Amino acid sequence: MRRETVIARQLGNCLEITIQIPWEDVHGKNKWQAYLAGKAEEEKQRIAAGLEYWSVIETRVIQEWNHSQNISKAAKAGPCKYYTARIIIDKHRKAEREKKRLELIRTAQKLASKGVPYHRIAEQIGKCPETIRLWLKQ
Repeated sequence: MRRETVIARQLGNCLEITIQIPWEDVHGKNKWQAYLAGKAEEEKQRIAAGLEYWSVIETRVIQEWNHSQNISKAAKAGPCKYYTARIIIDKHRKAEREKKRLELIRTAQKLASKGVPYHRIAEQIGKCPETIRLWLKQ
Protein backbone atom coordinates (compact mmCIF):
# COMPACT_ATOMS: atom_id res chain seq x y z
CA MET A 1 0.00 0.00 0.00
CA ARG A 2 1.41 3.38 -0.99
CA ARG A 3 1.40 6.33 1.36
CA GLU A 4 1.73 9.06 -1.24
CA THR A 5 -1.13 11.47 -1.45
CA VAL A 6 -2.13 13.15 -4.69
CA ILE A 7 -3.74 16.58 -4.57
CA ALA A 8 -5.26 18.04 -7.74
CA ARG A 9 -6.41 21.67 -7.91
CA GLN A 10 -7.71 23.69 -10.78
CA LEU A 11 -6.21 27.15 -11.10
CA GLY A 12 -8.00 28.84 -13.99
CA ASN A 13 -6.81 27.14 -17.18
CA CYS A 14 -4.15 25.13 -15.34
CA LEU A 15 -4.42 21.95 -13.34
CA GLU A 16 -1.99 21.72 -10.41
CA ILE A 17 -1.15 18.17 -9.34
CA THR A 18 0.86 17.70 -6.13
CA ILE A 19 2.26 14.34 -5.08
CA GLN A 20 3.39 14.16 -1.46
CA ILE A 21 6.06 11.53 -0.81
CA PRO A 22 7.54 10.97 2.68
CA TRP A 23 11.12 12.19 3.06
CA GLU A 24 12.40 8.79 4.20
CA ASP A 25 11.12 7.14 1.00
CA VAL A 26 13.17 9.54 -1.12
CA HIS A 27 16.31 10.14 0.96
CA GLY A 28 16.33 7.29 3.46
CA LYS A 29 16.54 7.94 7.19
CA ASN A 30 17.27 11.36 8.55
CA LYS A 31 21.05 11.51 8.71
CA TRP A 32 21.04 14.30 11.28
CA GLN A 33 19.34 12.10 13.87
CA ALA A 34 22.08 9.47 13.65
CA TYR A 35 24.77 12.17 13.68
CA LEU A 36 23.31 13.96 16.71
CA ALA A 37 22.75 10.66 18.56
CA GLY A 38 26.45 9.89 18.09
CA LYS A 39 27.38 13.38 19.28
CA ALA A 40 25.17 12.95 22.36
CA GLU A 41 27.01 9.72 23.24
CA GLU A 42 30.38 11.45 22.77
CA GLU A 43 29.19 14.32 24.98
CA LYS A 44 28.20 11.89 27.76
CA GLN A 45 31.63 10.27 27.61
CA ARG A 46 33.34 13.68 27.63
CA ILE A 47 31.31 14.80 30.64
CA ALA A 48 32.12 11.57 32.50
CA ALA A 49 35.82 12.07 31.74
CA GLY A 50 35.59 15.69 32.92
CA LEU A 51 33.94 14.64 36.18
CA GLU A 52 36.66 12.06 36.73
CA TYR A 53 39.30 14.71 36.01
CA TRP A 54 37.79 17.12 38.53
CA SER A 55 37.42 14.44 41.19
CA VAL A 56 41.15 13.70 40.85
CA ILE A 57 41.98 17.40 41.19
CA GLU A 58 39.69 17.76 44.21
CA THR A 59 41.28 14.82 46.00
CA ARG A 60 44.79 16.15 45.33
CA VAL A 61 43.87 19.63 46.58
CA ILE A 62 42.16 18.28 49.71
CA GLN A 63 45.03 15.90 50.51
CA GLU A 64 47.60 18.70 50.20
CA TRP A 65 45.38 21.05 52.22
CA ASN A 66 45.06 18.48 55.03
CA HIS A 67 48.83 18.00 54.97
CA SER A 68 50.03 21.61 54.79
CA GLN A 69 47.02 23.89 55.53
CA ASN A 70 48.35 26.13 52.73
CA ILE A 71 46.01 27.04 49.85
CA SER A 72 48.87 27.99 47.49
CA LYS A 73 50.57 24.61 47.93
CA ALA A 74 47.23 22.85 47.52
CA ALA A 75 46.59 24.76 44.28
CA LYS A 76 50.00 23.77 42.92
CA ALA A 77 49.40 20.13 43.86
CA GLY A 78 46.05 20.24 42.00
CA PRO A 79 47.25 21.69 39.55
CA CYS A 80 44.72 24.50 39.47
CA LYS A 81 44.39 28.19 40.24
CA TYR A 82 44.37 29.58 43.79
CA TYR A 83 40.72 30.64 43.47
CA THR A 84 39.61 27.17 42.33
CA ALA A 85 41.57 25.50 45.13
CA ARG A 86 39.98 27.84 47.67
CA ILE A 87 36.49 26.98 46.40
CA ILE A 88 37.26 23.23 46.60
CA ILE A 89 38.67 23.59 50.13
CA ASP A 90 35.73 25.73 51.29
CA LYS A 91 33.27 23.17 49.93
CA HIS A 92 35.15 20.36 51.69
CA ARG A 93 35.33 22.26 55.00
CA LYS A 94 31.63 23.10 54.81
CA ALA A 95 30.77 19.42 54.30
CA GLU A 96 32.95 18.48 57.29
CA ARG A 97 31.30 21.12 59.50
CA GLU A 98 27.83 19.95 58.47
CA LYS A 99 28.75 16.31 59.19
CA LYS A 100 30.09 17.27 62.63
CA ARG A 101 26.97 19.34 63.35
CA LEU A 102 24.65 16.47 62.41
CA GLU A 103 26.67 14.13 64.63
CA LEU A 104 26.28 16.55 67.56
CA ILE A 105 22.53 16.81 66.91
CA ARG A 106 22.19 13.01 66.95
CA THR A 107 24.16 12.86 70.21
CA ALA A 108 21.92 15.54 71.74
CA GLN A 109 18.81 13.66 70.62
CA LYS A 110 20.07 10.42 72.18
CA LEU A 111 20.84 12.15 75.46
CA ALA A 112 17.47 13.96 75.44
CA SER A 113 15.64 10.68 74.85
CA LYS A 114 17.31 9.37 78.05
CA GLY A 115 15.88 12.36 79.94
CA VAL A 116 19.06 14.40 80.41
CA PRO A 117 18.31 18.15 80.94
CA TYR A 118 19.30 20.68 78.26
CA HIS A 119 22.00 22.38 80.31
CA ARG A 120 23.73 19.03 81.02
CA ILE A 121 23.63 18.12 77.31
CA ALA A 122 25.04 21.57 76.49
CA GLU A 123 27.91 21.07 78.97
CA GLN A 124 28.78 17.65 77.51
CA ILE A 125 28.63 18.76 73.87
CA GLY A 126 30.13 22.21 74.37
CA LYS A 127 27.22 24.26 73.02
CA CYS A 128 24.86 26.67 74.72
CA PRO A 129 21.55 25.34 76.11
CA GLU A 130 19.54 27.49 73.68
CA THR A 131 21.25 25.81 70.72
CA ILE A 132 20.43 22.38 72.16
CA ARG A 133 16.83 23.43 72.68
CA LEU A 134 16.55 24.61 69.06
CA TRP A 135 18.17 21.43 67.75
CA LEU A 136 15.77 19.24 69.69
CA LYS A 137 12.82 21.38 68.61
CA GLN A 138 13.55 20.61 64.95
